[in-house]
Amino acid sequence: MLTLELCVGARQGNAGGCDDFGDLAIGTQVDGTLRRPGVTYQWQSDLWKQASPIVDHFAPDRDGRAELWVGSKGVVARLETATEHVELTVAYAGGEPITAIAMDASGAMVARAVATGVLREPQVLVLHATSISAVQVIGGGDGRKISIEGGGSLLKFCTGQGGGGIEDELRKLIARGGDGQLPRVQARLPDGRLLTLTGRGVGAGNVDFGPGVMLRAAVRRCALVQYTVPAGRTATELLISPWTGGQVTVVSLCGTDWVTRYIQTVNGDAQTGTAGSLGDHSDPSTSERPNLLDADTEYEIVVGMQWFGWRKPRTAPANAGPPPISDALAWQDFPEVAHRFRTSPAAVLPANPPPADFKDERSLDPRGLMRYFLGFRPDGLGAPHFLADTIKVDFRADHIAPLLAKYGRDLRLKLRRTDPPPASLAGPGGLGGSLPPPLAPMTIVVGLLDKFLLEPSDLLLVNAAEDAPCVPHPPAVGGRTLDITAPLEPDADYDLLLVAPPAATPDADTVLITRGHFHTSRYQSPAAMLAAMALPVTGNPDPRLPTDALAAPGLPAAVAAPNDAAFETVLRALGLDPWPLPTLPRVVALWSRTAPFRLYGIMLETDEALERPGRMRVASITIAGVALQRIVANSATTRMIWMAATPLLLAGDAVIAVAVLDGIVTITGRRSILKLPRMAFLEGLA
Repeated sequence: MLTLELCVGARQGNAGGCDDFGDLAIGTQVDGTLRRPGVTYQWQSDLWKQASPIVDHFAPDRDGRAELWVGSKGVVARLETATEHVELTVAYAGGEPITAIAMDASGAMVARAVATGVLREPQVLVLHATSISAVQVIGGGDGRKISIEGGGSLLKFCTGQGGGGIEDELRKLIARGGDGQLPRVQARLPDGRLLTLTGRGVGAGNVDFGPGVMLRAAVRRCALVQYTVPAGRTATELLISPWTGGQVTVVSLCGTDWVTRYIQTVNGDAQTGTAGSLGDHSDPSTSERPNLLDADTEYEIVVGMQWFGWRKPRTAPANAGPPPISDALAWQDFPEVAHRFRTSPAAVLPANPPPADFKDERSLDPRGLMRYFLGFRPDGLGAPHFLADTIKVDFRADHIAPLLAKYGRDLRLKLRRTDPPPASLAGPGGLGGSLPPPLAPMTIVVGLLDKFLLEPSDLLLVNAAEDAPCVPHPPAVGGRTLDITAPLEPDADYDLLLVAPPAATPDADTVLITRGHFHTSRYQSPAAMLAAMALPVTGNPDPRLPTDALAAPGLPAAVAAPNDAAFETVLRALGLDPWPLPTLPRVVALWSRTAPFRLYGIMLETDEALERPGRMRVASITIAGVALQRIVANSATTRMIWMAATPLLLAGDAVIAVAVLDGIVTITGRRSILKLPRMAFLEGLA
């Protein structure tokens, strides 16, 4: 079977085309409006100020392709040229089904389509009316924030064709040919004769390709045509004659013999089996080692083997081979060999045991399971842990708990505060000994080991499975990551203990495998940290004015790496030495010392790090739409100076916008600033 694509130039008027937003980068910032060829998209809520509406939520899972977030207030697509036909591919995870409303130039509704109740799967909504100038897409979530739960997604937006269907389109393309025919295709038969083949439009007859499938781009009209060699005939060559109607492209050529077909079938079975095997091992709750041996038990392995020999007879032809392998051959037995071994017993640990010997495997010391432990996150070495973030524990194996169970032990994680408030552990009535520190309640979710911790071989396998279209989920190899959610106290110290207590006394701490320590943040999240500096990420800009400082002129050289000495040097260059440390987080506006007052930049001062690798980073700062550059930061990144390349003479009140990367999402905190220092207004210099 030969498939050709026939293409001609652009249609006049209602050209049509599809946009799947494939060229957009996920997380691209917009100002509430997105301009695309022939269509302008406008969001009806201001949530785009908090996070980018260019997302990747569906299809049906995240696939790295951009989508337009919709939300309860929706997005309006305004067409440069009115059309009669619009198709939208949408998906949503909950809430009211996504609804598409077509409007004419006056804003009156001319067509309407509603998605079905199928969740997380792409659906096509079709709108058809005489003159569609705009389409509003709404629904699919609660609209509280840009997220999967907050709203659905627009995956593709197609316009044009309207009405005629695939057969009409094909007839129009055929009519462009000089002789009013499809391209002529002939098959050469083994005897040298030529057989003219009949073309058939793909989508005609019993194959339904829906409206719009023929439109490959906004600048071309294309149709697919297939030519099939009659059953029982063998073709050795296909000849395609020139066609005056437009461009001809060979899309595919399918042909086979029985050997090739057999290889294809075997290969397909192997692919299906491999995909099924990977899918069967994609559940994090399953183990790579589901069948563990019992502790302190003797086992026997009996090895048996059979053989069959063949010698080529002298009188046999040169190409003679051995007989096919089968049970009917005279197989001979080797003597069976038995191998015995015993699994290790549990180690008997004294009251104060010495450090675990990881090389001694004659008995199981639960502390030796430390070899499978990769680490805690947070590890206590970095910035304080945000209260809303999960705590992670990483293991390179998934069978630790079942292994301990064979030895009558549990695997437990315990979270305990180590700096409790004074008198919180006192005995009843203040009498007797102090109470033990209570354990914090935890919720633990078992997931696949995060990819950046995988062994290189496991990472190759997981990446290949993710890229394979026939594998629904990557295999669960290489260990597990435990996500812990707990109600943490702000600015507090915690110990996270990994213990292996006896199953009969699970609350005991007698066998400690390892311990982690960390300090919590004063803040729930980066958004809360911005809010403490009067930079809210939702609603209107904070009306409170920043602290003013009159600085010396000049733009100091930027220092890329955070450095305390460099920060103090820049402060001196700006005439701000000595500068008092803040008692609370603040934003400082750096002004010129004389009129006309110009704004040099701003200084951020807070009580915790603003730069946390992989978690938080100040991405940009703008004032009245002008971008500033980071000049310097102290080593702890609790203080930063950002300045404009040229001092700003503000024409009126403006907004300071601080964009922060919160994980992979950008949030923006905003607060107001006057066109002059506050002191100038108080002195009547405005």
